[in-house]
Amino acid sequence: PMTVIAQNNIQRYFLGLNFMDHYGNAYTALTKISAKYSNQSIPSLDNIILYDLHFGGFIWNHTILTFDVIKSESSSRSYFYAIYFNNPYSDLADAYKRFVALYDNLCNKYWSVDINEDYMNKVAVWGDNATICCLALKYSEAMNGEMYWYVALSYWDIDTVDKHTAN
Repeated sequence: PMTVIAQNNIQRYFLGLNFMDHYGNAYTALTKISAKYSNQSIPSLDNIILYDLHFGGFIWNHTILTFDVIKSESSSRSYFYAIYFNNPYSDLADAYKRFVALYDNLCNKYWSVDINEDYMNKVAVWGDNATICCLALKYSEAMNGEMYWYVALSYWDIDTVDKHTAN
């Protein structure tokens, strides 16, 4: 399926960071919003995991900021290129209610949408020439082995995602 062009530019600024901001800027921005983040992710330079984050009128249990690591002979630099928000639900009705609320908000903000769905998954995608926004409802296994309905919202820089997909 083809992603259609959005009426408005897709958001590229999150939590005080623009896509392609350097990894070091993330901690300054996160400190300003008093975000709870995982210390485990600090040494990797490729992900920062946040918990109980307010975004888009909702609280997200789990948020991941993803960075593109560019290595040279003398150093490594990381640039912010994607953000993923998700919440688990044991009840499909609760998950679907959140999905529909987010879907309606995004349709009001970005007029065109491409939708894919099957029995266990529903995905809506908005895009412009620089950014993709994806909203998903999926049934998946958690790390503890239990099954949950997940509502996931993600945004990506197209050029960086294309680079990673090609590799």
